[in-house]
Amino acid sequence: MAEASRRAAVERYGADPAPTAGITLGVARLLAAEEIWLLVTGERKAAILARALDAPEGPDCPASYLRRHDRLRVIADEPAAARLRSRSR
Repeated sequence: MAEASRRAAVERYGADPAPTAGITLGVARLLAAEEIWLLVTGERKAAILARALDAPEGPDCPASYLRRHDRLRVIADEPAAARLRSRSR
C-alpha cells in the first residue's frame, strides 16, 4: 500500500493503526456487482455526492457512472444529502 494512502487513512478517516493493505476496484467491476450500496456521511461529502448523482455523467466524476446500475442504493445522512436536487426518502 502506498504511503500516501496509509497517511490519508489516518488523517482523513482516523484509522488506527494505519492500514497495511487495500483493495482497488474499477468502475466496470463495480457495475458488474449484483447490487451497489453507496454510504455517504457528512457535510464534506455533499458536493461530490451532488456531482455524482445530479451532474452530467463523465470521467471527471467516476462515481457518476454508478447511476447506470439498476440496483444502486444511496444511503446518505442529511448533511451529505443537503446539495442534492431531489431527495427520495
